[in-house]
Amino acid sequence: MATFKLIISADHEIFGNGSGDVMHCMVNPTNKLKVIADKFGAKITLFTDVCEYWVFEKKQPELAKSIKNQWIDFIKSNHDVQLHLHPQWLNYSFNNNNYELDYNLWRLPSVKSDNNDFGYGVKELIFNGKQTLESVLQKENKSYKSYAFRAGGWCIQPEEKVLETLISLDFKIDSTVAPEASYSNEKSWFNFKNSPQFPFWKVNKSILQPTNTGLTEVPIVTIKPGIFQNFFLLVDKVLKKHPQKPINCVGRAGLGKKSKLNKLKDALTPSYKMLNFSDGTTAKEMIYIASKYMKRFENETGEIPMVMIGHPKTFGNHEAFENFLEWAASNPKIEFSLYSDLKLEN
Repeated sequence: MATFKLIISADHEIFGNGSGDVMHCMVNPTNKLKVIADKFGAKITLFTDVCEYWVFEKKQPELAKSIKNQWIDFIKSNHDVQLHLHPQWLNYSFNNNNYELDYNLWRLPSVKSDNNDFGYGVKELIFNGKQTLESVLQKENKSYKSYAFRAGGWCIQPEEKVLETLISLDFKIDSTVAPEASYSNEKSWFNFKNSPQFPFWKVNKSILQPTNTGLTEVPIVTIKPGIFQNFFLLVDKVLKKHPQKPINCVGRAGLGKKSKLNKLKDALTPSYKMLNFSDGTTAKEMIYIASKYMKRFENETGEIPMVMIGHPKTFGNHEAFENFLEWAASNPKIEFSLYSDLKLEN
């Protein structure tokens, strides 16, 4: 019988256009997330954006210090901190306390060695991100390693060079893929259609092509509800009216704003939903997605990773998350885990 290892991962960052107060949109809601998790013995993995951290070190060192102190607190508290990169921060301007970022660098594979003021190519960027985390956190825990990665905006494709770099730097896990999900606009795209129908798989050159060697892809849980179930989940979300963002957090992603009509069309059209603790998601939806995922792999044996994702900058639905953790803690098939707890064998 399968044991489901619930991994709660949080993309630790402000908004993708550089907006959002670090304390109100990042540090404070992450602390709240941790308080709720600790109540149930759950574990949080922060995928922290080191690119924005480097910029804050240079322009607003007090903010960088707050972020670094949160990393240290998480490691001391037996949670985890791993590598996340949003390269649009690498070519920025800073005026009147506001950042303007380079959307041409939104996708990690678009980073060249000579097109930003930090001078990082993909390999150097990942290497320096790993070094930054390890130089800070090994002072607190000598055994700490930066071993897991998630690409900013899920934009890892075309992925061959990224995977080659991760493998060469002894990363063990990538957790970027959201199976069957896809998105595309002028600056950002990912396409995980035709993903392997496995709870995890080895990758070498292609993120969607299982191999016998390489690092392990531990995907984010995704489920596509039917038309009626999608409608009922939407109604529940509307009725619950959970906050979409933390108190005093203001900002947006920065790659265009959808009209209310298009938002409504998206909401009514069934699509692949991630197991998401933020964005006003209800406990009912979280439990539905987790339960459907567990049903899919219930006949497997051994450990099945079950990766939840969310963003502190859009975490205002505290009650819903707490209700979900209460459900998970009472389920004998679920164990709260970190990526480092996994014993993965293909």
